[in-house]
Amino acid sequence: MIYFLIRPLTRLAFLAFYRKIHLTGMEHILTGRPLILTANHPTAFIEPCFLACFNPRVLYFMTRGDVFANRWITWLLGQVHLIPIFRFHDGFSALRRNDASFAAARKILGRGGAILIMAEGRMAHEKRLRPLQKGAARIGFGAMEEYDLKEVMIQPVGVNYTYAEQAGSTIMVDFAPAFSLKDYLDQYSETPQDTLQRVTDRIRIDLEERVVHIDRAEDESLAELVLQLVRVHHPGVWPIMTHDRNPMLAEVRAMKQLAQLDVETKARLYQQALAYDQKRQEAGIQDETVVSAPTWHAAKLGLLLVLRMVRGLTFLLQAPPLWFGRWITGRTVRIIEFRSSVLLGATMFAWAIWVFLVSIATGVMFGIWGGISAFLVFFGLAAIYSMTGRLADQLMESRRWSRLPEEAQIAIQASRMAWKDAWQQQTEGLGGI
Repeated sequence: MIYFLIRPLTRLAFLAFYRKIHLTGMEHILTGRPLILTANHPTAFIEPCFLACFNPRVLYFMTRGDVFANRWITWLLGQVHLIPIFRFHDGFSALRRNDASFAAARKILGRGGAILIMAEGRMAHEKRLRPLQKGAARIGFGAMEEYDLKEVMIQPVGVNYTYAEQAGSTIMVDFAPAFSLKDYLDQYSETPQDTLQRVTDRIRIDLEERVVHIDRAEDESLAELVLQLVRVHHPGVWPIMTHDRNPMLAEVRAMKQLAQLDVETKARLYQQALAYDQKRQEAGIQDETVVSAPTWHAAKLGLLLVLRMVRGLTFLLQAPPLWFGRWITGRTVRIIEFRSSVLLGATMFAWAIWVFLVSIATGVMFGIWGGISAFLVFFGLAAIYSMTGRLADQLMESRRWSRLPEEAQIAIQASRMAWKDAWQQQTEGLGGI
């Protein structure tokens, strides 16, 4: 019940939390068949929450067992479909509880349900696809045997962020076509361990086409500058959600090209990229502003003032939950992988409680219709607050650009063009996707 209550609220929270959402491959989602989704894992909770909110199927999640701290938390997490998986550092007594968890996962598949497994087995705040675990294949074959299923489908899902730890960034999620374990069943009966590896390799191949992968840690600084260069910019604030694969494909392709360059070439490109990036940062503008070179006029100034005023007024009612989300994140988060998850979750739940309390208080004073009106008004004001903030930020970028001397604008654009030309010359003919 709790799962179905919080899913629509969390969906709205995602639309407010991210600047852009590129959700693709939805046509590959299967209904009515046992399904295992296998995704990469850059953050603590964003991936499973996002896939639950924007997937038409009801999902169950395999997650780290140490968060199941007591009976109350275990019950609550069970209500949102979390299944605990314990690791070696949780202790041998905890590891023995995994048998019940795996049995629960097989049972869900046995009745035609869908589960999500984070295929890497652990989270890491990096743009990198790490070695995959064999758990998805093992659970799938186990369910086929135990419940005499004709097939279990596996569907890899690539999840990417421009900046995973930050609000207002971009998330790109792409569903691969699903494949059936029945195609591997004969092999599994003869060589089970080899077949588990073959299925896991198949998952990895599909994820490699959908996950931005920086091959070498020492290339990360250059990689971030390359990603900034190749991102497909969508002018304007709307739509927040698109079904365009090009942003994801551009980033995946660029990282595959980067991996093929030699050390000397990377060093030269880094100096070229750094020269542009320093000019851009000194001017205090975003890369997309350099690309779009927006104009500025009096009408935009008037609109900016109106947006600032409206945003300020709506902020007065949104401030308590927004403050609480930032406060709890700053006070509790010490691991960067948890930052966006805690910020989103704490703000969302604080906002829900705040709206509930204000609606109840309004209902007591003005009757039930007053309470319902207050509830609806809060939803509208939250949307206005988010929308005006995005529009105002875009206008401020236009203003900053227009205030630069013309020679500075030309120099920054020329520096970007030189960096772009250098990258294209070095990667021309290199394979990507």
